[in-house]
Amino acid sequence: GKAVRLETIAGAWAWIEPQADATDNDKASSLASQVASLTARSFLETAPDASATGLQTPAFTIEIKLSDGSDLSAEVGVETPTQSGYYVRLNDGRVAVVNTYSVDTISDILNNPPVYVTPTVGITPLSPEMLPTSGVEVTPTP
Repeated sequence: GKAVRLETIAGAWAWIEPQADATDNDKASSLASQVASLTARSFLETAPDASATGLQTPAFTIEIKLSDGSDLSAEVGVETPTQSGYYVRLNDGRVAVVNTYSVDTISDILNNPPVYVTPTVGITPLSPEMLPTSGVEVTPTP
């Protein structure tokens, strides 16, 4: 049910969906590199049943719009039995196995988006019991 969208605007990454004030450009660039280097470890001549690969209801979809206007997409299913890769269905219908680390890094964006988080500082007011009851003395050291 989550969706994320990053775009490059004037050479910098911008977090479009959900909207954010400031995008961590280094983290977004790293994510783009992961997506760009996502390669198939193998293509399956005969893909197992979609329910076995998790592609009947994919865990998520990666969609990329290239600068030439073309689109690429990949639906990500479940991990392979050896847990070394994920089943992925490409937009041309072929099923491939891609590296687990790359997919995990890409899917992490849903929980840890590349945005700067403004820290909030909680201030607890002092109660009268917390205040000193006598004066404070400062003595210089010799």
